[in-house]
Amino acid sequence: MLSPGTVRRAGELLAHAQVEIVPGAPHSMYWETPSLFNEALGRFLADVTAALVTRTGRPPGRPHQGWADTDAVLRSLGRPS
Repeated sequence: MLSPGTVRRAGELLAHAQVEIVPGAPHSMYWETPSLFNEALGRFLADVTAALVTRTGRPPGRPHQGWADTDAVLRSLGRPS
């Protein structure tokens, strides 16, 4: 387990990283408190979707068509797809 400070520092070192510290979250947040995990994941996905709309001018396609869009967003953020 990493301290919040370590996680924040790692986020500072990674281009376009998003770090969200959820106060009181347990070690296996996705399993132990799925509502907290889903809320944090929802915020992240909303940010990715907004970036996609900004970049392409349209919302993501259906899930099976979304891979190309996801790759485009990752490339636009300087991340390998």
